[in-house]
Amino acid sequence: ALAAIDPDFVEANYRVQVIAEQAAAWIMALAGDTESAARQTLKAALAALDHHHYAMAAIALHDAVRFGHPDTVTNELSRVSEQFEGSTLLLAFVLHATALVTANADGLDTVSETYAGLGANLLAAEAATQAATTHRSANHTRAAARSHTRAAALLARCPGAHTPATRHREPLLTPRQNQIARLAPRHTNAEIADQLHISTRTVENHLHAIYSALGIHNRADLTNIADPERHTDT
Repeated sequence: ALAAIDPDFVEANYRVQVIAEQAAAWIMALAGDTESAARQTLKAALAALDHHHYAMAAIALHDAVRFGHPDTVTNELSRVSEQFEGSTLLLAFVLHATALVTANADGLDTVSETYAGLGANLLAAEAATQAATTHRSANHTRAAARSHTRAAALLARCPGAHTPATRHREPLLTPRQNQIARLAPRHTNAEIADQLHISTRTVENHLHAIYSALGIHNRADLTNIADPERHTDT
């Protein structure tokens, strides 16, 4: 509805123009065309900058980072942030873009923590998801598991949220592995086998695969590691 708002009204009100263009960008992103969406956010930001509305510009520019195309807006975002010296959120926007451009997984983890500290749980979940992907690309399995788990916990606080950064989040474990991973810290292999109606050897094989996927060595490390969005105990 925002994207289809009356053009005459949009032309007369730059704030509406910026919001309408942001809405169009999100429609593109959720349809899968995140590259065009990122360019659209830049267009929205420039409209805001024409009227010296730096906060609106920063939010629009950061949308491109959330869409996974920080290179489109990093320079503009850095310049806009200079207008908000001391703003933790605006600084996080810039650090988020920079960490994503440079594939700095630890930096993305730090940004996620900053967002979470500000109560921005969805932004924190997105950054943690991007961190998990980046860690995984560098074959840092255990770090990827930590970031993935953090993202899952944060998303659990945002029921129904599906954004381009989180909707294609790759599970580290299969549903059955995740089920066993959650049971293992408080049950023996025999108890798990009995509860799930599988053999003890099957449980052992699953645990071996789980340890390998998560980069851990024993069941004690499984505490709080399973994905809370994907578990079921029955």
